[in-house]
Amino acid sequence: MTTPRETGALKAVLFDKDGTLFNFTDTWAYYCDRMVDRLARNDDLLKDRLAAAVGFDRKRRVFVTGSLIVNASADEVNEAWLDLLPGKSSEEIVSLNLEIYADLPVFPTCDLTDVMTSLRTQGLKLGVATNDYEAGAVAQLQRAAASSLFDFVCGSDSGYGRKPEAGMVHGFCELMDIAPHEVVFVGDSTHDMDCARNANVGLSVAVLTGPATEDQLTGHADVILPSIESLPDGMPTSSCRPSRAFRTISAGCRHKFMPRPGSGSALTGFRYPPALARLATVRSRAMYLFVTGTLFSTTPVAHFGMRFRS
Repeated sequence: MTTPRETGALKAVLFDKDGTLFNFTDTWAYYCDRMVDRLARNDDLLKDRLAAAVGFDRKRRVFVTGSLIVNASADEVNEAWLDLLPGKSSEEIVSLNLEIYADLPVFPTCDLTDVMTSLRTQGLKLGVATNDYEAGAVAQLQRAAASSLFDFVCGSDSGYGRKPEAGMVHGFCELMDIAPHEVVFVGDSTHDMDCARNANVGLSVAVLTGPATEDQLTGHADVILPSIESLPDGMPTSSCRPSRAFRTISAGCRHKFMPRPGSGSALTGFRYPPALARLATVRSRAMYLFVTGTLFSTTPVAHFGMRFRS
């Protein structure tokens, strides 16, 4: 048998920003190029050192495994640069950050309006939690004409701490008047999934639109999706967590959501995980129903009013 965690309706979705809502490499390669150009001017050697300090390969225009740009907060990135710039102050770096954020291009991973509107029609409250500065996050959402789609936006400077700590999730829950087990947390990194686990959310969903690969995310998330575009059709309305033993058995399985009955065509690429095929029949069926979303009621939660934080 499986032992469920605290169960109940899923009432909200909290999204990471970069790599989840916006294409990570296109956005942050541009940002790194602008920052190192401004900080190092004509010193190409210093540009390379600044880029390497935050895990950005300037020549290949990729972010290396363990990159601070991918995993750390904006303040931690700035500190790494300050170590190489003894004549600069923290205030100067932050000011330059905000200047570049104001002109940062946006590359959404999908049609954000379509996806978020679909989720809102299911009665879900929506938020964004990023290790970027809050002002930068709001500016990006506004340029993508997406700020009005969210009820909550917070960054590493908003007073809730930084991921993978649980504070951002708890802050979202407090303002939305919900509990962590009523939240779906969606992100593209193991840091995001660690945050979801630390906050004890109802469901953790990893997406493959960021730098992390499927293999790197496997075992960290309840579900792995190609992108957030797959989320609306597969949203269950309740949550339950398998027992420790079941999580151990299913570790390494790559789950995919399928839409609820009557919600449209099935997502492509669904693979019944081999490890699940070896489980007892009842347990296999329970997990299949959990993954497909057919285990849960399709009655949506009542709609809500917007409380966007600027």
